[in-house]
Amino acid sequence: MASEARFDIFSGAPDKDAMWIEAVTGMAKARERMEEIAREIPGRYFVFSIHSRVLLATIDTSKDFIRVESCIKAKDVA
Repeated sequence: MASEARFDIFSGAPDKDAMWIEAVTGMAKARERMEEIAREIPGRYFVFSIHSRVLLATIDTSKDFIRVESCIKAKDVA
């Protein structure tokens, strides 16, 4: 019986400031979890296969965060 591969989710940029978040079994679950994290805490995230050393998926929700943050500041000023 073959087991599903494990994939690691990181935040930041793959080439300079990556921080490991968690490992997930199965690529579909890893992508889903990465997107869930990005909705909760906007930023840059990616899924990496430690076995094949390949970047498999990325998401960047940091621009959404900036837009929301400026709306909150504008509301606080009023």
